[in-house]
Amino acid sequence: MLVLLKQHPSHGYALLTPIQELGVEVGDLSRLYRALRNLETEGIVASSWDTSARGRGPARRIYSITRSGQRHLRQRIKALRANTEVMQRIEAQYLDLAGETR
Repeated sequence: MLVLLKQHPSHGYALLTPIQELGVEVGDLSRLYRALRNLETEGIVASSWDTSARGRGPARRIYSITRSGQRHLRQRIKALRANTEVMQRIEAQYLDLAGETR
């Protein structure tokens, strides 16, 4: 979610398809909104009401990443890279032991 919100602020429902396209199973849409509220409580995202669709629907809460959220995202990406490197080493060792090619 944070990568998507770094690209541009969005309402929760609009995040659903891009998250799923990344291969993340969201499950119930309420889980997505719960996660957004938790991130907001932690100061990682902020929200505001978009009332520009007056007459065409209800106001929507638009989420955006905060400066603290951008720092958090950078830290998570560093951790993800480190985990990826470890997983690649483990996979390589397994493939060598199993006599499989990479």
